[in-house]
Amino acid sequence: MTSDGAAQCAYQLTYPGSGLGWVCFEKYGDILWVTRSFYEDSQTSMRWVNQLKNSSGSWVDYRSGECINNLGESTWGVCNKDFYENSSLNALGGYGSRIAYKACTATSCSALSPWVYNDG
Repeated sequence: MTSDGAAQCAYQLTYPGSGLGWVCFEKYGDILWVTRSFYEDSQTSMRWVNQLKNSSGSWVDYRSGECINNLGESTWGVCNKDFYENSSLNALGGYGSRIAYKACTATSCSALSPWVYNDG
């Protein structure tokens, strides 16, 4: 987790209730962004799931995790992942990679984002 600047996000979600921060996925570089405003006094995070298309053409859960921002108020946390590209042959023998995610505080999470195809 590092702190950084502005993101070029595919899809952005705000935290439930407060709307005072956001999470997003930046396709180029496979970067997960987690903001934390000075109004948010607890940990913020992005919970994510990555699916790959197998050789039969079915989507299969491949990886999942959580990117946590515990850097303090008014910070941006960054988690750098290495996802398969949507157009590349993947570990399951198919072509296709996508992720979906939620914006979470210590007590609740937003709804799941739409699937974002990783073709950065």
